[in-house]
Amino acid sequence: MIEVMENRETLWLQTAMLFLWGALFILLALGLLPLEIFVPRWLMGALGIVTLLGGARLRGEMRAPEERTRTDEFLRVWIGPLVLLVLSVAFLWVGFGPGERHGTGPGLLGRRVTGEVETRVVFGVFGVLLGLLTFVAFRSTWRSQRDRHEHPLAEPRDPAESR
Repeated sequence: MIEVMENRETLWLQTAMLFLWGALFILLALGLLPLEIFVPRWLMGALGIVTLLGGARLRGEMRAPEERTRTDEFLRVWIGPLVLLVLSVAFLWVGFGPGERHGTGPGLLGRRVTGEVETRVVFGVFGVLLGLLTFVAFRSTWRSQRDRHEHPLAEPRDPAESR
């Protein structure tokens, strides 16, 4: 019982933090906080929305299985692909978006500033790979949901029958 309560308290704290960070990102995206941001507002908004969805996903986990809603089930299934989508868009924006790009990386005597080409190549390649992974995640999730809804009561097939 104590373990469950500690886990529940941890989930509440994690959920609250995700909601607070998501709200902060959205307020920044809307320009309602007097802070300078160095990413496009649409990207900050996307980060805020996916962070809020993560909080909603954890909130659904805290409910008893019989109390979970369709939204809880949707988020349980789709939050992974949605997070991958936002991350891939962020990397693709750094790699291929307009404007100057410079990063920092490991150097011989500590950190060093990387050039624009190096920064764009690293982020661009990783963004493309992450985009491919995102496509596979969406396709796999969609197929599993489609198959589940087409045949919700289907018995698992016996491999010996297919011979």
